[in-house]
Amino acid sequence: MKNLIFSVLFVLLFSGVVFAQTQTDLNIEAGQRYELADRELNLVYNQIRARYAHSPLLLEKLRDAQRLWIQFRDASVLAVFPEDNPRDHYGSMYPMLVSNLLERLTRDRIQQLREVYLEQFYY
Repeated sequence: MKNLIFSVLFVLLFSGVVFAQTQTDLNIEAGQRYELADRELNLVYNQIRARYAHSPLLLEKLRDAQRLWIQFRDASVLAVFPEDNPRDHYGSMYPMLVSNLLERLTRDRIQQLREVYLEQFYY
């Protein structure tokens, strides 16, 4: 029985499985995931700009739409966390919650842009 317990503990300790993280670690990780999504969004946006370089009106309208999407994204975050002092309400996990939502909205936008402009779903 002692060998079984020792074996399980050994596997858990050295398998790379991490059970405890601080909230700060979780906040940082969520922020990094959002930053990756934001970089991917910029890459997709630049791919679209390159593909449609021959269509300045399309690019102008896309730029306008993207600016409005940013406003929508930011308003969506405020709608989900409407409190005047959200850190007081949600505590130390507030940055993680916001980053998770921003990542989700950004990944949704990436998919929209790919479908509409790069996969020629509509155009």
